[in-house]
Amino acid sequence: MKSRVIAGLVLVPAAFVLLLAATRSPGQGESTDADAALAAATDQVQAVTRRVNIFLGAEGRFSYRDANGEAANSIRANRGDTIEWTCSAGNWTILIAGDVSPFSGEVFTIGDRANTVKSLTIRGDAPDGTYKYSVVVMAGRAPRTDDPEIIIGGG
Repeated sequence: MKSRVIAGLVLVPAAFVLLLAATRSPGQGESTDADAALAAATDQVQAVTRRVNIFLGAEGRFSYRDANGEAANSIRANRGDTIEWTCSAGNWTILIAGDVSPFSGEVFTIGDRANTVKSLTIRGDAPDGTYKYSVVVMAGRAPRTDDPEIIIGGG
């Protein structure tokens, strides 16, 4: 940490002063803003990235697997989580059904060529519930569709 002395005063970086303010001992029965911030942070769930691999079988049946190879037809997620999709079967698109998108920026559609990864982050104020979405994959010349879901909160 670099500090300077000017006319008998020691100037220190603002971050150090804030740290001191946040770590001062409150009086009896008194709580600090730092205490409130810590309490709020411990109530929140750590945001994670959930990977969904889209597969299309020979008969045109869809399957979805997460990064661990577990079924991901129904994705359970929390506010702040990011969902990544990829599909090796062909060009693909995700379409969010309904009038409300749970994703930041109110995004209702994403997609790309085969083997690309696209992601969306669930907004912090997304209502709890089940969100249906459609997956469209161009397999050869025929589009194939399926309707999995994302469950946010208790859903």
